[in-house]
Amino acid sequence: MLLGGIVINEILVDPNGAMNFDTDGNGTADAMDEYVELYNDSSSAIDISGLELRDAGVGNWFTFPPGTILQPGAHAMVMSGVQSGGSLPTGGTDDLFFDAGRGSPLINNGGDNVILYDPTNDEYIQATFNGDAQDDPTLGAGGYSGFSATAAKVGTGEDFGNDTDGQSLQRDATERIPLSMGHPRRGPRTSVSRAARTLPCPTANEWWKSFPSVIWY
Repeated sequence: MLLGGIVINEILVDPNGAMNFDTDGNGTADAMDEYVELYNDSSSAIDISGLELRDAGVGNWFTFPPGTILQPGAHAMVMSGVQSGGSLPTGGTDDLFFDAGRGSPLINNGGDNVILYDPTNDEYIQATFNGDAQDDPTLGAGGYSGFSATAAKVGTGEDFGNDTDGQSLQRDATERIPLSMGHPRRGPRTSVSRAARTLPCPTANEWWKSFPSVIWY
């Protein structure tokens, strides 16, 4: 984790397919509904200003703006791009939502690395999925051009497993153990200590009436 508590918590790789998830609620689940979510796993508020989300294909695709404070137990979601007629989702009181403002998706559905870099401390964490090997961004190849050659990786990296279209790769309800897949989670989380069983995913408009039907085991 970075800054004593920040982890990569959830990745919606491919919002449309056999199942659909319309993150921005504009009526269409498409590739731009993809997102990455962070979580503060500490007991203190953490200033995540300046943290960078990086991708092998496009480099630094989002930097958290000045004054971004993530409260303990809160989430920070970054969408690739809110589309016409859509809006950022809402969540718990302390959850944060951001629009990267991109005009095209960036997450590789076949497998990719998600890298979160802290330029102040010159450290990064990374997550992979769908069998992708871990990149070494310090080599500066491809979209990592300009990445710090001296950056230290915190931990060994995490494999979030394989996704199902329209479902997100996420940690369990304790936010500690990566699961293979589950509901994209718009809105406040349910505080339980066991993992969620994967269910057919509701659309954005159905989310609130469908949420109570999640089965825990």
